[in-house]
Amino acid sequence: MKNRFMIRNKIVAILFVTTIFVFSGFKKKSSIVTAEDKWSGTVTFYEKRMGPKIIRSEWWMIGKITKNVGNGLDSSICENTDGEKARCATNEKTELELGIDEQKKEYGITIRIPGCYGTMTDRNGKAESYGLTDETAIVIERQKLGSNPNLLEGRTRTVDGPDANGSESITIYEWNLKKVN
Repeated sequence: MKNRFMIRNKIVAILFVTTIFVFSGFKKKSSIVTAEDKWSGTVTFYEKRMGPKIIRSEWWMIGKITKNVGNGLDSSICENTDGEKARCATNEKTELELGIDEQKKEYGITIRIPGCYGTMTDRNGKAESYGLTDETAIVIERQKLGSNPNLLEGRTRTVDGPDANGSESITIYEWNLKKVN
């Protein structure tokens, strides 16, 4: 028992020291949004699932930002062939987290999004509380800076599947942020 405790403490210490080195190196190379840097725009996530038992399955997360603060919306609608339906929507305040690595000419965006809570109805019409997610985030990593350093915009689209059940999904991230005074 004592050996396990000592080994666990050594592992925790190694991870802690490694984390400090990683983050201290990242800060030296990156420019994080400062109080003077104000950005406004929209960052979105959209996921659509399709499959033999899915009638509709869509999930949106939207961050509308004005001068680094704004609202984060988490919303979803799901319906399957078994007659089950789920809907949720939550809208709360959020903040923009933006890291720019001027040396690599890359940037990353994070916007915290509230959990999505609503109602699920079974095939018999019985409704109960439903939560798609707890607090989550829209995370966009390692994007190339364009020719205009005051504009960060882009779009990514991925398709996954079909899986063993014949289901597939499409995921789209879009963002448009402008530096403002």
